[in-house]
This record gives sequence, structure tokens and C-alpha cells, in this order.
Amino acid sequence: MFNKNNWHEPIYKEDVKHVILNGLISAILGGILGGALDYLFNVVLKFPISFSLIIMVLFIGYRTKRGYYSYHILYPVLAILFLILSIFFCIYSFYAISHMVIGEYRIYLIFTYPSFWISFITSPAQALLSGINHSDALYIIYGVLDLIFYIWAFWFVYRIVKGKN
Repeated sequence: MFNKNNWHEPIYKEDVKHVILNGLISAILGGILGGALDYLFNVVLKFPISFSLIIMVLFIGYRTKRGYYSYHILYPVLAILFLILSIFFCIYSFYAISHMVIGEYRIYLIFTYPSFWISFITSPAQALLSGINHSDALYIIYGVLDLIFYIWAFWFVYRIVKGKN
């Protein structure tokens, strides 16, 4: 996977530009769409599993794969970084939508909330931690499933960009 010799292969400047452009655009758009889906599932439908990861993985994986002509190990690593950026935009748009629903339109203040940064850092285990706080077995099961989805997302975006799927 991360063999030292893979980093010595030639890398082309145009491929890197296209991969970064496609990855950033797909991370932003996938994150915004993912945040809207998270709000729909978590708040409206009361179903705490994050299916938005599937959308973000497919956006980032296939757009990044289309961005290069000659494969390099840097591109899957960049796709993993774009997935982290997409998770950031997902949580930001979730907070923005939830604050607009309650009538608070100062979205730029979301960065000052400690709960925003805590939810970004602990996003893979957030449902699991909330299940422990609620001491409800169903939330703990949802948390374990959400953690499995996050592990799958990072693995699958790597595989898509690498070209195995």
C-alpha cells in the first residue's frame, strides 16, 4: 500500500492540478450535500446513522479518479485529505442548517462554538459517545455502525482513487 518505492514514481504537474481542483470541488459540494442529508436523517427522521458518508465517498473518489491520467500514490492520499475536508464541510453545513431553522442567522459564529469543534474531532465516534451518555443500547449500536461506516469510507475512497473499483 504505502511502499517507499511508490513515492519515487514520476508525478505530472497537470495531473496534480486536476486532482486538487476536482477533489476540492467534490469535497465542498459533497460536504454541503452530506450536511443536509445528516440534518434530514438525524433531526427530522431521528435516525442517527450518517449515510452522507456514502455520498461524500462517491463524489470524492470518482471525481479524483477522473482528475489524473497517470497514477501516483499521492492521489489516494489527497483523496483521504479531501474526505476529511468534506467531513468538516458536512458538520459545518449541518450546524448552519440547524441554526437557520431555529432562527439564528449569524452562521459565521459557528466557528466559535466549542461543540462544533468537538463534533468535528469526534465525528466518527460521536453517535457512540451520545449512546453512552443516553445509556441506551440502540444508540450504542448506531454508534458502532457509524464508526464502521467511517472506517469503510476512508478505506473505500482510497480503493476508488487507486483504481481497484
